[in-house]
Amino acid sequence: MSQIIKTKHFGPIAFDKTWVSSDGRHIGKLTKGGYAHLSGSMVSSKKDLVELIPAGKDRKEAQEWYENKDKEKFNPSNKRIFLNANGDYEWEDGKPITDPVDVYNNLPQGAQLEAVLLWFREKQKENSKPGNDKIKVA
Repeated sequence: MSQIIKTKHFGPIAFDKTWVSSDGRHIGKLTKGGYAHLSGSMVSSKKDLVELIPAGKDRKEAQEWYENKDKEKFNPSNKRIFLNANGDYEWEDGKPITDPVDVYNNLPQGAQLEAVLLWFREKQKENSKPGNDKIKVA
């Protein structure tokens, strides 16, 4: 069962499993694959995986993911994200992005994922300001 963790910069993120080191660093396996720090930033170092995940099946899976994370795989079930004329991101069917977990589950790791998640966070901030109830994005 997934655990939803609310992060400061990326909003809620779903993790299947998490680990913590004796020095307080945290890392987790995302629900649909991939690994991130509990702050929401993606793992960018194999060293983090090795130091935080105990030896065994979980660490082996994490290392395999890291070695193959940049090899893009075509997954026809993934939804695509587009930038609309207003400068906002939306799903290919024109629906607004309302959940950052869906973004994590549909985009490969990298700059595009980080950019969409940052945009999502900024839109949430805009929507929370008084008088901005007209904004209908996430």
